[in-house]
Amino acid sequence: MAHLPPMEVDSIPDVDFRPRVLDALDGTSPTQILCGYFRFSEGVSPVLLETLPDLVVQRRSGPESGQSLDAIFELIKSELLVRSGRMRTVLNRLSEILCLVAIHSWLQRVIEEDTLLHALFDPRFQVVLDRIHADPTEPWTVEDLARLGGQSRTAFATHFKSIMGIGPIAYVTRCRVEIAKALLADSDLSLDKIAERAGYSDTNAFNRAFKRETGSAPGAYRRSSR
Repeated sequence: MAHLPPMEVDSIPDVDFRPRVLDALDGTSPTQILCGYFRFSEGVSPVLLETLPDLVVQRRSGPESGQSLDAIFELIKSELLVRSGRMRTVLNRLSEILCLVAIHSWLQRVIEEDTLLHALFDPRFQVVLDRIHADPTEPWTVEDLARLGGQSRTAFATHFKSIMGIGPIAYVTRCRVEIAKALLADSDLSLDKIAERAGYSDTNAFNRAFKRETGSAPGAYRRSSR
């Protein structure tokens, strides 16, 4: 079964998975493991998405990590045992928290070794990156972003590129294209509407930017992603 792709679901499947999960959490199973997959919504930094490995393993090691996981597992067990009407909703949220714990632990291990990831948490760039991620469709200029970062235009552009690997406007374009990619894959909106939502008033300009960033035209990307 390991070679099969994960099934796309929006919530926990409607199956009786309680005995298996409870056995794993209680230690009666030969191998105690909980596994799953997740996908990000819009607004996540492309740098994080590109650096995040395909598989993140969170082991129960260390007092802080172990205590956090034990607390989450106890909440999962209590919901499974009570079988309340809220169970499915609560379990979905708890599974998201497990994912966040795993990602946070991974970040703690690699952030000091990865220049791009380190930049995401650099106080000098955090405000700038947060504003870009909050609304990449704004008509940002280098001057606007430099002002947010408290630097001159030239110093900001040079510093940003040295850390992020690309210029500030190219980074804005990458964030816009991520929005467009999600809409192309998951919606039936027209290309004009997608261009508008990605921050482009000119569909031709959007097509050119998308192809430069991905190597594929928006229409071709939509067909290949379905």
